Amino acid sequence: MDGGNLRWRMSAACSLLLLLFLSAAAGSAYGQCTPRSADEMKSYLIDMPNYTKVQTKVGERIASGKVIATDYQTTYVKPYRSVDIELLDYDDEAVAAQDAALYPTPTDGQGWNATTFRGHQAYLRTVELVSSEYLDYTAELRVVEGCTVVRGFWHEKIRKYETLVTPEEGRESLETVVGAIVDVMFGPPAAAPPPTPSPTPPATSPPPPETSPPQPETPKTRIVVLANSIDYSLAAGFFGFLEGRGFDVVHVTAADFDQYKTEPFIVILGGPDAPEGVGEVVQGILTMAEGESIRKAGARRLYIKTDRWTSGQKVAVIAGSNRQETAMAEDESRAEIASEAASA
Repeated sequence: MDGGNLRWRMSAACSLLLLLFLSAAAGSAYGQCTPRSADEMKSYLIDMPNYTKVQTKVGERIASGKVIATDYQTTYVKPYRSVDIELLDYDDEAVAAQDAALYPTPTDGQGWNATTFRGHQAYLRTVELVSSEYLDYTAELRVVEGCTVVRGFWHEKIRKYETLVTPEEGRESLETVVGAIVDVMFGPPAAAPPPTPSPTPPATSPPPPETSPPQPETPKTRIVVLANSIDYSLAAGFFGFLEGRGFDVVHVTAADFDQYKTEPFIVILGGPDAPEGVGEVVQGILTMAEGESIRKAGARRLYIKTDRWTSGQKVAVIAGSNRQETAMAEDESRAEIASEAASA
């Protein structure tokens, strides 16, 4: 082999080594990850107040015929605010980052914005579709940290005259559920550093004005809700709405209702045929005609009675022809209940 050819080969080898070194340096922002155990991933799907969590499913995320992540799916159920959650555990950070930013179809591509959520890279979209009869709302949030992606999805399609939820309420529910899971997986966002204290004022500065002593907080208005176990399990959205408006909501059963009968504002969920003793209480409040109106198929009713067990008292009966209609009656009546309770 002549010297010129040898020098060319050595030069090419050095160039190749340099290219490999630069490629590795350029990709150093990403790395490989050790897969988390199934038990660890499931532990991040925590229970949420006012939501019912359905059973977790474990699957695989496949792209181009290759498994790129393990997929843990569950749904947090709340009337009109249910949120679907996926936890995706990748073994490569670069794949996780790329997959979190991909939107496979034209519909999925609508409304996306790159953002930061609780200190992490995220992608958020909100879509509102309006037809002659329906309002169709969608909100989706994807958060990526290392080899893990948290995906949350909320969707609701309702008739225009059913003002049951707004896009803002749906997005708030999405961010609440995703935020709680993100904080458990990655830790809460770092707190801002405390402000630098101001220097001590010179002696010639006037003394600060006297401040008034703190005033005691106004006690919350209490709403006592009588409900059997079935209606109570379907009323998470109703309870959450009232608590979000600042009311102290107390759930009682028929067995302990006597000690609450003189409360200023009482709500009873269920009609004259409600089980577990609730129906007997309702029969003593409503007229026969009112009770029969509730029994009609598809009926949803709200009756408000005054001075039933004590002067100045309000008792609201919310009921439907079955448990689903009762749950819908709760959602339809909750704004009026909040208004009546505030004035009680």
